[in-house]
Amino acid sequence: MAIDLVYGWQPSPNVRGTIDILWSCLFTIFLCTWSALHLNIRSPSENYWIYTLRKARWMVQTLTGPEFVVWFACGQRYEANLSVKMFQEIGCSEWTIRHGFYANMGGIRLKAPDFPPFPITARHLHYLVDQGYTTFPKISMEEVWDKSKADLFTKTLVCVQICWQVMQVVARFVQNLPVTSLELTTLSYVVCALAMYFMWLDKPLDVETPTIIEIETTIKDILVRAGPAAAQPYEQSPLDFVDNLAPCWWINVQKYLFFRVDPRERPMQRLTNDKFPMVGVGFEIFYYAMVAHGFAGIHVAGWNFDFPTPLEKILWRAASLTICGLMVVISFLEGASDWHRRNRGLSLRTWLFRDNLDSLDRRPSREDAMAHPDFVPYWEFLAFVPTTLVYSAARLYLMLEVFLELRALPRRAYLSVQWTNFIPHV
Repeated sequence: MAIDLVYGWQPSPNVRGTIDILWSCLFTIFLCTWSALHLNIRSPSENYWIYTLRKARWMVQTLTGPEFVVWFACGQRYEANLSVKMFQEIGCSEWTIRHGFYANMGGIRLKAPDFPPFPITARHLHYLVDQGYTTFPKISMEEVWDKSKADLFTKTLVCVQICWQVMQVVARFVQNLPVTSLELTTLSYVVCALAMYFMWLDKPLDVETPTIIEIETTIKDILVRAGPAAAQPYEQSPLDFVDNLAPCWWINVQKYLFFRVDPRERPMQRLTNDKFPMVGVGFEIFYYAMVAHGFAGIHVAGWNFDFPTPLEKILWRAASLTICGLMVVISFLEGASDWHRRNRGLSLRTWLFRDNLDSLDRRPSREDAMAHPDFVPYWEFLAFVPTTLVYSAARLYLMLEVFLELRALPRRAYLSVQWTNFIPHV
């Protein structure tokens, strides 16, 4: 009869398995791409599952191009900050960046005697208050934040997991242990997630019930008093002459691709999440450039990783350099687009030659430019299509390679970090 040997205290094995690498990285990526998203309020006719599917779609978008979601977040913060300045100009000092986010995400709905309620942006509300159609809404900053579903437990869980993943990667570099491309890619998602958290720090999360503002003036009277500016039929809402929500993927780009334009209700019952940001030249644009190039640069850090075959190493290097280079191209194209929409060429010519100073006063406003049919010009569309296709191909390879590499990792890649080596001792 065999006798079972008895052992006392045994240390944990100093190894990890493939499933450990996958679970840790994929769970971190899920938290970075799901919990960091702050989407706009759904329309009254949509249920929770439609909103969840929309968030899942944006999660996929964040998986494929997290730096572009950071771009949207930067633009939304810029617009919210801009609304604060606009309200301060008319003496409404109580308006904060949190109010700006709340309004621009569809948190305020206008109810007129002759029209069904529809969401309005901060620009719409500013116009209504400035023209005396309504008083400044008595919505405190605390009331706005009370509608947010962000809870301390979820944020703590995300931060703990993110910190643990970063510590793992840094510790492996310090102890000269191989880092997998999946772990390196996870680190790039962490950078973008933290950037989104920062940009959306004042944006309420998963708001369900908007604020209703009732006015006694009819929409018809508002349009008549606005004069020629409101003479054209509206496309999104009756207040298009103030802010027509352009430029936007669904509204302005889908038509070039002959796709269905959503949402189909008119007036629009929700503000879409894909409005292209116009951040100008300020903190947001430099912040985005730093994050986007940091995201691309992290992939270059895997230049000398031990890939299963030499061809895979070459392809990784080529793809990582491609996304780095294309980020510069995309930044240039975004700058050119902003230059076009804001008509900065006229301003530059006037500043350089000083021969037509009054032309500065005659240049079209942002609202006039947005109303122009060429607000999203064909040259911008044609320039972005090949750039986006090449970028997508490079990103697709990088996303596939992080899993292909797991079939043949070096032996030391399965060794765990010796945390006791970081404890000072004699």
